[in-house]
Amino acid sequence: MKFYDKIYAAEYDRRLSAEGYPGNLLDHVERELGGARRVIDVGAGTGFFAIPLAARGHYMEAIEPSMHMLDILKSKLDDETASRVRIHQSTWENWSGERADALVCLHSIYPMPDAGAAIEKMIRYADRRILLVRSDEGSRNLTGILREKTGMTRNPVAFFEGIVRSLRKLGVGYVASPVEQRRVTSFENLDDEAAYYCRHLGLADDRFEDVRRIIEEHAVRRGEVFEFEGVYRDIIVVF
Repeated sequence: MKFYDKIYAAEYDRRLSAEGYPGNLLDHVERELGGARRVIDVGAGTGFFAIPLAARGHYMEAIEPSMHMLDILKSKLDDETASRVRIHQSTWENWSGERADALVCLHSIYPMPDAGAAIEKMIRYADRRILLVRSDEGSRNLTGILREKTGMTRNPVAFFEGIVRSLRKLGVGYVASPVEQRRVTSFENLDDEAAYYCRHLGLADDRFEDVRRIIEEHAVRRGEVFEFEGVYRDIIVVF
């Protein structure tokens, strides 16, 4: 799985950081946390939420299975945040610990083998749970454009609907709210960008020129730099 790959972890962190992620999503999540003191972060990745939430006074239990993701997270900690972030290298399925005031799982439920079981465990471990999942409806990004233009089929995975089914089965109420982000990707070298997306999408080498052309057609050139503004629509589910 690419999440465990060292190169992928570095690219993931570099690209999202350059786009200003998590941006306004952080404020949305913190509002939902309310006065929660101790927070479990399921799938903490490279710390995009765990570290700024720790800086704002929350005590974070950062659970992440990828050693390479955690290496990057650790490199971002300073004296203040290091005292408020406890790191656990583990999948959510295998983790065990103390119950917390709140739990966040932010774009991290996708690779879990049994989302229903994962949600049931979240309910056991926290008084308030916050999930963030993507909504493909209305989103516009280079990954989606390239999938469409290169004829890649993608089975629709309705994460939100699956979460709702699991919550109803468990008899748990929820509140769902849409959120939108606009993030700008900037790059200087079309070849490097095309090579990245070929790797990211698993496209063969003979698709390189097609990918390069598609990116060039959809990006805006500003002097020596290309820019693409992506629209990302997500759903926050609180239960």
